[in-house]
This record gives sequence, structure tokens and C-alpha cells, in this order.
Amino acid sequence: MAYDRDQLLDEGRRLIGEGISTEDMLQFFRSNGATLSDSIRLVKLAKGVDLAEAKRIVHFSDTWKDFREDSEKLHDLAERVAREFEE
Repeated sequence: MAYDRDQLLDEGRRLIGEGISTEDMLQFFRSNGATLSDSIRLVKLAKGVDLAEAKRIVHFSDTWKDFREDSEKLHDLAERVAREFEE
């Protein structure tokens, strides 16, 4: 079954209510087409955490570990560019 984001959110909330682990919920999201940024938004809404916490949860998950190195490189580059504009 193909899910849209609202359906993924509803299902994520249902799964949390059943006691599923956050990692398993992330696996469910990703296996049903959620992107990295979708997963952050879905975790934020499903678990009721702030954006920073949702980013941390997704970033350090096993589900998204294959994106971690590239994400960190992008973040480092963005910080360098921002510092250059401050000078």
C-alpha cells in the first residue's frame, strides 16, 4: 500500500500507541516512501518533540545511517559559508 504523509503520520501515531520502537517506526516510514526530511517532520509530529529533537532522532538512527556522513558534510559546509558571510 502506498501511503501519503498524513497516512504515514496516522500510522506512526498508531504504532507508537502500540509500543513500537522509534527505530521500527522510522523503518516503517522509510520503507513506505518517506524521505529523510519527511521522517524528521513525521517524528516531530508523531512523537510530539521539537524540531531539534526530531532531527537528532532521525540523524542518529540506524534507519538513516547511510545518509549521516553526507548530511554532516552538508551541515559543515553550510556552517563554513555562514561564517564567511559574518566576516
